[in-house]
Amino acid sequence: MIQRRTNPRRNVIRIIIVLTILIPLVYVCLLFWQPLWLFHRRDLHDGNLIVKHVESFRVARGRLPNSLEELGTQGLSDQVFYQKIDDNTYEVWFSIALGESEIYDSSTKVWR
Repeated sequence: MIQRRTNPRRNVIRIIIVLTILIPLVYVCLLFWQPLWLFHRRDLHDGNLIVKHVESFRVARGRLPNSLEELGTQGLSDQVFYQKIDDNTYEVWFSIALGESEIYDSSTKVWR
């Protein structure tokens, strides 16, 4: 039985080639799908904070605030917005791309 020796230099070259292909591929995939947790983490955090303040306001006063100014969080973020839809529902949203937004719907209590 002949034992074949592996060349450590050849293994290093293979690893470098694989990484050279894999790293740009992962980068392009992340840019294409733009996961919220990575690209819009701050906006999502601020949006959830606004939702928390709105729900606290609703519990304390029995109604929804008409605006962020009434809520007292108008300076929290200039990229996250609030809109009262009717007496029981509201939306909080921020832009993720031109013409696309991530929206929190209070009737379903989820971001969509």
